[in-house]
Amino acid sequence: MLKKTILLSFVSIVLLLIGSYVYAFMISMSEDREYGKFGLDHFILTPTDLSNISEYCEDDPRFRYSSADGPKPSAVNLYCVLDQSSAETYLIKNDFDQVAEGQFERDALKIVLEKTDGDKIFLITSFEWS
Repeated sequence: MLKKTILLSFVSIVLLLIGSYVYAFMISMSEDREYGKFGLDHFILTPTDLSNISEYCEDDPRFRYSSADGPKPSAVNLYCVLDQSSAETYLIKNDFDQVAEGQFERDALKIVLEKTDGDKIFLITSFEWS
């Protein structure tokens, strides 16, 4: 009886791992995907820096992933309202170089901030070249 329980537990864990890998592969190959902050999509698709910036959002952050295609980089959009200074301070503290107004780069990652008429940001886009 104990051997049967151990075997069933092992098989369940293996199937769960295989299912997770298949799911991760499928969503990473999606052309376009929208998701929230809590879930497997967020964990797999969102760059760490973009996820960390979403902590400063004043409302519920939403994400949209677009896969890379040939020379086109993968892109993740963060939709929420936050102070421009919070996002810029985070990026500078984390070794991003400001290359233009609202544009920051570090290695193969580029982050673009789009703001409203005031000092609030409504969209942050992360581009990552492989």
